[in-house]
Amino acid sequence: MKEYPKIPNYHKYLDKDCIAFYKMDGSNLRVEYSSKTGWYKWGTRLRLFNETDPDYGCAIPLFHKKYAQDLEKMLAKFYPKCQSAIFYMEFFGPKSFAGQHLADDEKDLVLFDINIYKKGFIDPETFLKVTESVHTPEVIYRGRLTEDFVTDVREKRFPIDEGVICKGMDNPKNPHSQWRCKIKTLDYLAKLKKVFGTGYNQYWE
Repeated sequence: MKEYPKIPNYHKYLDKDCIAFYKMDGSNLRVEYSSKTGWYKWGTRLRLFNETDPDYGCAIPLFHKKYAQDLEKMLAKFYPKCQSAIFYMEFFGPKSFAGQHLADDEKDLVLFDINIYKKGFIDPETFLKVTESVHTPEVIYRGRLTEDFVTDVREKRFPIDEGVICKGMDNPKNPHSQWRCKIKTLDYLAKLKKVFGTGYNQYWE
């Protein structure tokens, strides 16, 4: 199952057009769908898991309740010949921080990306179109990725907590030319330093 690509910081993407999505503070999970076997494989960014997993097993019934049926309809409508697809979600609770979760916290899942077999990741505009009926991250900004926009994110001049994920296309005709970058707030940086001290960089950009 394809791992989600590592997201770099913004510097190499300055002055490119982008859509900036609200970034949730959680863990990256993935689920694979097959037209023959349905929802059959689950993983974090680095390992597989099932419903017995003490940390992430609860995400499976949550996904089936919140997303499975609607996403099957979406595939049938927009990708009727799709043999398989991987759906990427953020897993988090109200008290989650830097990928750490409390066992008694009520968890949620939010879909943020889709990879279609032999087509690659869906571009951000198409993603918004095909997922209109399901819960996805809020769009915070559309336009050029500028230093002024970065400053506005850093200073929380948008309704955000951790930060944003920016997505764009170097070539709209090439589905494999999609790029992503992350920008986090100074408030979040201060929290990381308070909790992790000199190890904060592991959770920063």
